[in-house]
Amino acid sequence: MMTGVVEDHGASGFLAKIPGFKGLIGGKTGTASIAVNGAYGADVIASFVGFLPVDNPQFTAFVIIRKPHENRMPHEGAYLAAPVWKSVAQLAVDTWKIVP
Repeated sequence: MMTGVVEDHGASGFLAKIPGFKGLIGGKTGTASIAVNGAYGADVIASFVGFLPVDNPQFTAFVIIRKPHENRMPHEGAYLAAPVWKSVAQLAVDTWKIVP
């Protein structure tokens, strides 16, 4: 189920894909509005948690971006946290020689 977040057509975690790991990354995006004085304001928490390879996880990370100030894209975990996760995961794959 969690591989679909990264691999399925139109999936929210598409920016977490790593070449060579097709169908082997599991993840979940998250976007939460931050409440201020009992009401939701404009600020959000964007997140992505992922692991690979799914059949024998060797890398797991949770990226949380609180109150992002990027104005060029939606403030969602799919667009902000998933690419950060991908960068860190790619570094782990290369450094630790994790194979699919």
